[in-house]
Amino acid sequence: MRHFVFMKFEPGYFDDNVYTYIRTNFSRLQAVMSEDILSCRVSKNCVERDRNMDMMIEMELKDAGSLPKYLNHPLHLAVGERMNCHVIERASFDCE
Repeated sequence: MRHFVFMKFEPGYFDDNVYTYIRTNFSRLQAVMSEDILSCRVSKNCVERDRNMDMMIEMELKDAGSLPKYLNHPLHLAVGERMNCHVIERASFDCE
């Protein structure tokens, strides 16, 4: 199963420090959930346009049962707690 998340942050918030924080923590999340998260990639947008998102998280999960495990993992929840108040748009997409 593949899981994608697209985020746009409030103006002036998303910078290299935020990007590094998110990448580092998703790398940790993949390491502790290696049986469920087969791959994880965090990318930042490189073209400034009003409709573009700032960041994309792309994951390959073992199966559909891995998604709720990931979503409810304490590390994922901690990142969300820190970032969610700065996110102005978010979309997710899941496919098999």
